[in-house]
Amino acid sequence: MVSYYLWPPLAVAMVAAARDWSRLVPTGCVAVALTFFSQIFWRNPWSWWTPMVTGLALALFFARVRSGTGAASQVLPEPGEQLAADRAP
Repeated sequence: MVSYYLWPPLAVAMVAAARDWSRLVPTGCVAVALTFFSQIFWRNPWSWWTPMVTGLALALFFARVRSGTGAASQVLPEPGEQLAADRAP
């Protein structure tokens, strides 16, 4: 197995986590650990694949946007209702 297959999803996780330090630090730690452990010689492909996929899932879990933080919640208009800009009277 080759470790460069891990970096596209790790790069996506790092970009997604880059907006907040509380997401970036654990995601970065998982990325460093995966990079290190993917270089170790593994005799069985499944014994390499299983921890790598688990680590990728963990990195994506840490990089997720938690509800209540990050982007403001978006309110969509009801069907038939017109979208109006917020203005002070």
